[in-house]
Amino acid sequence: MSHVGLLTPAYTGHVHPMITLGRELQRRGHRVSVISTPDAEEAVLDGGVEFITIGAREFPVGALEKFTDEQGKLNGLRALRYIIHDLARQATMHGNELLDAVRNNGVDAMVVDQLVMLGTAVAEVLDIPFVSLCSLLPMNTDLGVPPWTM
Repeated sequence: MSHVGLLTPAYTGHVHPMITLGRELQRRGHRVSVISTPDAEEAVLDGGVEFITIGAREFPVGALEKFTDEQGKLNGLRALRYIIHDLARQATMHGNELLDAVRNNGVDAMVVDQLVMLGTAVAEVLDIPFVSLCSLLPMNTDLGVPPWTM
């Protein structure tokens, strides 16, 4: 069977649906690994799914708590800028590490959280099948569709 990589940011509302999906894919005979930053590792391993670490230098354990604490102090445009800046940092990290992590761990199919902008590009470069997962409001990057923040 396939080795399915479930690519997600470490946010709780994204990690837990991936764990549930991963367990079902395991039940169906697939090898499954969640690919995320260190803050997701404990929940993933406790959920019975393998874990592939990326972004350990830029996003060490505790980075998510620091991010959410600061985000909770902001509102309006400042909050939106803070979130977008964090997503840009994640995208940079993915650009530096994701291709090698997927290739070196033998992942041959991917489920990509919609917040991981480079996940589908990595799957296309490696010529492996992928699907997108939306665990919140859909984010459509088509210029003809209003931004997800609206």
